[in-house]
Formats: sequence, C-alpha cells, structure tokens
Amino acid sequence: PAAPFLIVAAAFLIRATFLILHPAPLLSDARDYDQLGWSLAQTGHYSTEAGATAYRAPAYPAFLAVIYRIAGHHPGAVRWVQVCLDSLTALLLFRLLSPRDRRAAAIAGWTWALFPAAILFAGDLWSECMFTCCLVGFTTLVARDRRRDDVAAGALLGVLILIKPMMLLFAAMLPLALLARSSRRPATILLSVAIAPVLAWVMRNLIVLGTPALVTSAGVNLWIGNNPQATGGYSAPPGVVAPHAVMTGEVESDRLAGSMAAEWIATHPWHAATLAVRKVALLISSESELVAGTFAPSSAGPRLRDRYRSVPWMTRVLIMAPTLVILVLGVFGVAARGPSLERRILFCLLPSIVLSSLVFFGGSRFRFPAMPLLVLFMGAFLSRLFHSRHALIPRGKGLAAGFAAAAIIAVWLHEAAYLWAAPA
Repeated sequence: PAAPFLIVAAAFLIRATFLILHPAPLLSDARDYDQLGWSLAQTGHYSTEAGATAYRAPAYPAFLAVIYRIAGHHPGAVRWVQVCLDSLTALLLFRLLSPRDRRAAAIAGWTWALFPAAILFAGDLWSECMFTCCLVGFTTLVARDRRRDDVAAGALLGVLILIKPMMLLFAAMLPLALLARSSRRPATILLSVAIAPVLAWVMRNLIVLGTPALVTSAGVNLWIGNNPQATGGYSAPPGVVAPHAVMTGEVESDRLAGSMAAEWIATHPWHAATLAVRKVALLISSESELVAGTFAPSSAGPRLRDRYRSVPWMTRVLIMAPTLVILVLGVFGVAARGPSLERRILFCLLPSIVLSSLVFFGGSRFRFPAMPLLVLFMGAFLSRLFHSRHALIPRGKGLAAGFAAAAIIAVWLHEAAYLWAAPA
C-alpha cells in the first residue's frame, strides 16, 4: 500500500536534490520559452520584441506564463513545478499498471522515479517534462474507459497538440487505437474537445498573422533539416532565413525557408534520402547531447565531441546506460505483450515522432515522449520474465524485436566510436 507514496516521494526528492545542486542556465530553446512566457504574463499577448509570433507552439509558454503571473519572473519556480509534474508522471505510470500487475507497476513507477533523462528534463525549461506528464495522464484517462473522463482526456490531447504540433497525426490515428477499449465507445467527444483549442489558436494566427497555421516555423525547420550542409540533426544552415526577420516578417520568412528546402529536396533527392536514414538513426541515438548540454563546462567549446569528452566518464555512464536498458527491454516488452490500449497508443505516437523527424530533423530528445510508454512495457516484460515458465514472445515478434534492439545497440556503438575517435 505504501508503494505509490514511496515512488512519488523518491522521485520528488531526487529531482529536488538535483535541482538544488545543479541549477541549469537558460540556453537555446529554454531562453526562447522563458522570454515568450514572461511576455505573455506581462502583456497578455503572445509576442516577441518584433511583434506577434507563432514561431513556437503556445501551450508550454502559456504554462510558464501562468507560473510567472503567480511567482514573478523566476525560472526556478517553473523548475519546481516541473519537479512535481515529473513525480506525478511516475505515480501515473504505477497507476496504469497496478490494476493488472502490481509488480510490473512498481517496476515502471520506480524506473521513472530514478530515470536520469527525466530528472534532467524536469530541471530545465524544455517542454518534454510537461508533455510526458500530459501524455501519461491522457493514457490513464483513456484506459479508465469512463465517459466522463473523455472530456478531460480531450483537453489533455488539445494541450499535447499545442505543445508539439506533430501530435496532429497522433490525433488522426487515435480513433483506431480507441477501438481497443472494452466499451468500443467512439472518440467523438474526446476529439471534439481536443480540436477546440487548436482551432482557436489557428484562428488567432489567421487574424493576427494572416496565416491559418499552427506554427510559423515549419518552413525554417524544414530548411534546417534539408539543405546542402544538413547533418540530419539540428544545425544552423548557411543562409537560413531568420525566423523573426524585420524586413520580410515571420510568415514570409517561414515561407521562403520552406521554398528553399523544397527546391533543394527536389534537386537532390538522393542526398535527402540519405539524410532521412541519419535522421531516424538519431532518434535512437544515445543521450550524448543531453549529457553534454547539461554537464559540459562553457570552456569546452561548441563542438559536441569536445563537450561530451569534457564530462566525466562515470557521469556519462550513469545518465546514458538506463536509457539504453529502457529502449532495449521496452522493445521486447512491446513484442511480448498482447494487444492493449497502451500498445495502440504507442503505435499512434511512434509514426508521429518518426515522420516529424524524417521531414525536419532528428535527435535523441525527440524520442523522449515515447519513453514513459516504453517504461510501461519494460515493467510488464520484466514482471512476466521472472514469473513465467512459458515463452513470452512468439518467434516472429521475437526476431523483429531482436533486430530492433540490435539496431539500437549498433547506433549507440557507432556514435561512441565517433565521439571517441581522434579528430581529423
């Protein structure tokens, strides 16, 4: 009976301790989110110094704005709220599995409570912590299969789309996933509630910016991932159109960047195809970027290899090894588990993540939304593994899972060799 309390308490204490001992500076996306949130809290308008904006989706800056209205412009207050949110995620993972397998539920809850990547994301102003909590909350509400929960689940789905617009594809596939519910109730109410805030945001952009778009960064991100010097991951390309260009405006800048990217893809299809392979590989790559971004000293320089090498090897192992274990065991858990609602939700989420990376660019950060669901399947797999005398995985699914696990390990080994190779 004490398991839920212990999981939440441990998750909170670990995250709080890390937050106190290692306060992170605001860098890159975190700085933009902070400025948008503070501007919204002060003025009530979603804008930058250049004027109204839709460059970034609004849900996470709005979350910051609520906190800033209460606590003032203190990013530390956001971090403490996220510590509570991520501790709640651990509890929700436990609650999802506990009606079916309390041992599996304990494994999942404790895994998230101790998961280093989740601890790091909770301590920085990135949207991943809020997103995963909303996603697990959405899954919990849908799994309860009660009509009155559909409204709350729809509201959370709307928030998820306004955190990461890639979730539009997830929402489009969701009606098929919900057929796994015992009630077979259609997703009409859920999707109607979810689409309302999304339509409101699109109408705002049409009225204020003159474009019915969710974001005005799609073209810029397309150019970042598809240009002559693109790497498959995030890197500033030559001649990229500034997102808030004063001369052309944000919308026109995004259109020009998208046109440049489309023209380059059309004239270099083979190069674009090879980049697509690298983008997918980056989705299953190690947490080297997270490690370097969190622990590398400012004197290490801008190169990932130098920053990664500047972090003590024990820190790298402690942060990265649990992610690899979750990825590999989660894959086997998905193969071992029979049809379930959580599995269908995962299979709606993965195409959204992969397609978004294929179109734009990849990175280990972008697979993080799938990690809590993989933790669920890892917990169920380990619970059954130690208490079953029968084969857990059919041969065909076992081969597919083995191939996927081998691909993950191969990508990690290749990346390790690159990061440790002597520079040219």
